[in-house]
Amino acid sequence: MSTALTGEAIRTASPAAERRTARRDKPQRSTHDLDALCGLLACPACATGRISVSLRGDVLACSDCTVRYPLSESDAAPVPWMLPDPIASRLDWKARYHGFLHANSLELERLRLARDDHQCSSTGRHRISRLLQAREQHRSQVCEILEPLDLDGIDWPADATDLLHGKLPRTQGLSSYKDNVFRDWSWDNGENEAMLAAVDRVTANVPGAFIGSVLTLGAGACRLPYDIHRRSSTSLSVVLDLNPLLLQVANRVIHGDSISLWEFPVAPLKAESYAVLRECAAPEALAKGKFCFLLGDALNPPFIKDSFDTVITPWLIDIIPQDLRSFIPHVNRCIRPGGTWVNTGSLAFFHKHEAWRYSQEEVLELLEQNGFEVLAAERETVP
Repeated sequence: MSTALTGEAIRTASPAAERRTARRDKPQRSTHDLDALCGLLACPACATGRISVSLRGDVLACSDCTVRYPLSESDAAPVPWMLPDPIASRLDWKARYHGFLHANSLELERLRLARDDHQCSSTGRHRISRLLQAREQHRSQVCEILEPLDLDGIDWPADATDLLHGKLPRTQGLSSYKDNVFRDWSWDNGENEAMLAAVDRVTANVPGAFIGSVLTLGAGACRLPYDIHRRSSTSLSVVLDLNPLLLQVANRVIHGDSISLWEFPVAPLKAESYAVLRECAAPEALAKGKFCFLLGDALNPPFIKDSFDTVITPWLIDIIPQDLRSFIPHVNRCIRPGGTWVNTGSLAFFHKHEAWRYSQEEVLELLEQNGFEVLAAERETVP
């Protein structure tokens, strides 16, 4: 049985206006990895100051309001933590990390009780034991992937009553969209190739597409921007997402690492398919310094005006907790005059507010009303 998702690719132009299986020796961090990125950053806290690499430590600092943005340690490339309140956001992800650990502990206890039930058959006990072992290893895998964030290295303040209120979407957890990791770096079902082909078709007659700097908002596990960067004349690719687990995995595999990660299918058919150990790896490693990762909010992109030649939004605009009408100007602000916006993914909006659940025709109208010229659009079913 197969499932098909509907995806659209819309090209618009702004007007002229487990442990690693191949762990390497940890390299020395170089600020040169951030030089190109820092020239494009604007402080998301004060919205005016530019970011400069601090010579006093591993942080980025705003030159106006002095807010300091931490860099996640990584064997691959440093990842700036560019949210308006970096301390509160790190504490928020610490809470969600511990929420994952707590849920995993409850799941392990549930599986142990099921395994030890005297009514359980030997076949059932074998299945549950395998699943229990996979859940235990999965916990270790996630902890190892997130270790560079040092979430347990930050302490709760004495009064945190209102600290986490409204900082991150309630639906955004560590395991949110985790299947995207397998889709991008393990499954071989043709979806990545089909989406890239759809992007090719809507940009085929546009000279200069993906030449220069490219920003991907809501990049997730980053396969589409990786594919585009690998075969295009892109001088710099910047990927931004709110989920640290997705970015940490993408950072490692894109720079040549291989990650083992357990998948737990929602509809297993046989005992061995209740838990499947996947190897996540990129077709080829990218050189450092030209593909930069940023943990940030796509609804508040921390960039100066006219920063990029191309902006990509993959599977994003239908799930943002915001009216699309309000989001489009943020994208336009990031694109240089004459630049390109490529959107891929569903337009099946699920907002409670019916006025925000736009049809494709309404989306195209909104783009033209907000400073874009729609050059090509298509709808196609992808695997």
